[in-house]
Amino acid sequence: MEIKIEVDPEKEPDLYERLRNVSKILQEIVRPRATRFVTTIEWSQFEDSGPGGPREAIRLTMTDLYSGSKEAIFQPVELRSPDHMRSRLREVWGDFLEQLSDEQMDRLDASVDALLAED
Repeated sequence: MEIKIEVDPEKEPDLYERLRNVSKILQEIVRPRATRFVTTIEWSQFEDSGPGGPREAIRLTMTDLYSGSKEAIFQPVELRSPDHMRSRLREVWGDFLEQLSDEQMDRLDASVDALLAED
């Protein structure tokens, strides 16, 4: 599993270090066996133009071998609390697994339908 942090460590050393730390938390949650299908974890910084005007945000993108990718958005202040991030990352990981499971079930259903149509 490859981890990419798209933040310049020289320009934003604190943010870069926080992202390294939460990446370790995410790796603990994902566990080694899941690295067979999660290929990339990428953190990137962007400007979120939501209600209240533009503000800095962090995007987590997890890519897998089967269904593409899943994204989650974080506010930089969230990265300061390891306990909060552990909780949020568990939620994101659960959503990711649910999406993956749903897509695999859809493929399985399609295969079964195709086999039944052959009879």
